[in-house]
Amino acid sequence: MKTSIQIGNVIFIPEDADAMDALNIMSTENVGQLLVQDKGSITGIVSRTDLTRSIEVLGYRER
Repeated sequence: MKTSIQIGNVIFIPEDADAMDALNIMSTENVGQLLVQDKGSITGIVSRTDLTRSIEVLGYRER
């Protein structure tokens, strides 16, 4: 059985970006997840749900 994965544009966000920056990018690019990158390596993935929950729990403080 063959498995195929269709990938559109992959969008990265720097590891030190804040939650609102990530949500703005997701909204602009119409995506629900971003790959997190540090020094050229993928270090994680963040979803709209992750960000929404963290903002609800922790609140948002502007830099």
